[in-house]
This record gives sequence, structure tokens and C-alpha cells, in this order.
Amino acid sequence: MKIARLASLMLVAILAVGLAVSSVASAAPLIGPVGTTLTGTSGTGKLTAAGETVTCAKDTSTGTITSSTLIGGIRVHFLECTAKNAAGATCPVMSIGAPLSNLLLTNVLHGVLGLILPKPAGSGSDIALVLLPVSGSSFLNILGTCFTNISVSGQIAGLVEPVNISSTTGRLVFGVTGGVQNITDVDLSTGGLIKPKLSVGTELGTEETTEEITFSAPVEVM
Repeated sequence: MKIARLASLMLVAILAVGLAVSSVASAAPLIGPVGTTLTGTSGTGKLTAAGETVTCAKDTSTGTITSSTLIGGIRVHFLECTAKNAAGATCPVMSIGAPLSNLLLTNVLHGVLGLILPKPAGSGSDIALVLLPVSGSSFLNILGTCFTNISVSGQIAGLVEPVNISSTTGRLVFGVTGGVQNITDVDLSTGGLIKPKLSVGTELGTEETTEEITFSAPVEVM
């Protein structure tokens, strides 16, 4: 009888563990429907590293939901961009290949969904989109007369809003607090923990902006 009772308790424990694992696995954030396109716009954005800043008055972006965990084909155009170096000198800046002296064009990027660790305080969302180049690690190279050529590379994560609601609009928030990017740890839907870091030359950089997104059809992130 004791053996039977012990076996029953072990079975209950195994089932409980199995349900917990299943619950964690199902918590991976998803987006849909696949094939939906998006456009984005922002107000002022600021890239900062080692006492130098690049400020752009606005940006425009495009992309497509290519799977339930991925937004692909992302391109961002930063407009009306100027830089200020550590000595206080300012100048217009451009990326390599850009047709205008104050225009920054990123390489092709993609965004992977993930859970923010720990969940942000006071936010209804704990879902991030981690942006990174499709090929290599370079976002873009910035040229200007008040500094030498600067390469921006790595990854950066933005807070996804809203979640658990179908909508044709959304928001991606790249926040900075005390000189540090708000999102530092993300558990990716595709598997694995990532610590997004944006490098500006040899320095650690931050990007602060909010992207307002419009989808071609109602989209839900959950």
C-alpha cells in the first residue's frame, strides 16, 4: 500500500513538472498574421556613446511579418541627422551610400520576439523585439566632418506595445535610463537568452526613440 501511495505521489509530481514546463514553453511570444506588412515613423531619436551624440529629427521604417516570431526585411531611414562630438563641435551626418548629407540608412535588419527579463515595472507588456542585422553585425556606418567614420553594430531591443489585442497600430519603445538601455536581457521565442548590446565604434552605445507602427491588417502580439 505504501509503495502504491508513493508511486501515486511521484506520478502527481511528474505531471506537475510536465505542466510547468509546458506552461513556460507556451509563454514564448508570437505575432500574426504572417505576411502582414508594416510601416513606422518616429519623432526625435538620439544615439549616444562616449560623450558623442547623433540626433535625428525623425525616421521612417518598413518590414514584413515573416513568421510567428520574426519581422523581416526591416529598413530604417533616419532623417535630418546631426552629430555633436565630445568637444562640442556639430556637423551633419550621413551613412555610406546615402544620397543626402543628413540621412542615415540602415542595412537590412530583422526583429525577433522575446520575453523581457525581468518584466518591466509599471508596464502592461513584457515582450521585446530584438533588432539585429540580417547579415554580419553592422547596422550602418556614419560619416561626418566632426568625427571619423563610426560603425554602429550589435543588437538592440525595444518594448512592444500593445499586447494581447488585435490592432492595426502598435508601438516600439527604445528607452534609456541613467545612460543604460532599459532592456538588457531577453529570452528569445526562437530559443536562448540574449543580452542586446549596441556598439558605436569601440564604445557601448544607447538609442532612445519611440517608433509608431501601422500594420496593413490587424495584428496581435501575444
